[in-house]
Amino acid sequence: MVGPTLRSALYKVLATTPGVRVNSSVRDASGRRAIELSRPDQATGWLIATFEDPGNGSVLESLWTGPGNTAASRITGVYQPVTSSNSFPGDPYTK
Repeated sequence: MVGPTLRSALYKVLATTPGVRVNSSVRDASGRRAIELSRPDQATGWLIATFEDPGNGSVLESLWTGPGNTAASRITGVYQPVTSSNSFPGDPYTK
């Protein structure tokens, strides 16, 4: 994990990068508080956004929005917390 001081410095650098937008007061598709980092893809016209947890910088969601911003031109990947398990699944190649 990246510490808060370095993460803050990174967001400041990104905010001054042409074409990049940093919005620290948004929520992801699941309603979680987030920092949105977005930029337009000049070649395709799509807007690419990543939503990060403001507390630790982990990725909460990725969003790609195509031209026209219609439901058919939106691709969303929502990331959920990883939970642990005490065992691994069985080996499918053993008999």
